Amino acid sequence: MKPEQRAALDRLQRAIETATLNLMSRAERERVGLHVDEAGSLAARVGPEVRRVVDVGSGGGLPALPMAILLEQTRWSLVESVGRKARFLAETAATLDLSGRVDVHCVRSEEAARGPLRAAADLAIARALAAPVVALELLAPFVRVGGEAWYLSTATAAAGAGGDSANGALARACEELGMGPPRLEPHATELRGDGVIIRARRERPVPERFPRRVGLARAHPLA
Repeated sequence: MKPEQRAALDRLQRAIETATLNLMSRAERERVGLHVDEAGSLAARVGPEVRRVVDVGSGGGLPALPMAILLEQTRWSLVESVGRKARFLAETAATLDLSGRVDVHCVRSEEAARGPLRAAADLAIARALAAPVVALELLAPFVRVGGEAWYLSTATAAAGAGGDSANGALARACEELGMGPPRLEPHATELRGDGVIIRARRERPVPERFPRRVGLARAHPLA
């Protein structure tokens, strides 16, 4: 890690810890350093071919902003529908000199995926967004053919969605979304001892009916 990257990560951590906005719970605020470390381990998995990333439900900027600091070859689009959080993301990115590589979209993900971000990403990621089946439906429309969707989850949640089964809900949803079979990769960190990354590669263009209207993915999950 370059000294300037370490310094930027430290500044980001202080910005999140001292923000007056309700970005996260008090307990999570006390663990910001662990979130930053987790983002670093996730960034280490990203290949050099990844240039454009969409982060859905960016919240306080974890893991997107640390990853943007570490992955200098990448351009990021952060999708966050809560106005105060979107403003924090934009202001913090500017403070960290990331505004040339990070843009913020204050809009619901279903609406964003009907615009220029549709099928634009080599990688679409999210954490703490929704149940795994719902999260993959929200991520999939942003991914180009050959790109991937990654969802940070727990082994328990993934198993509950049948993530380890070819006939599970995740596999059926991926097929409907034009994605290949989901793969579960262990991603245990100090923050999440049973963490996994649910990965799915786009094999075909996303069907035109996706994304569904705002709220439908959560109200009526696929599979």
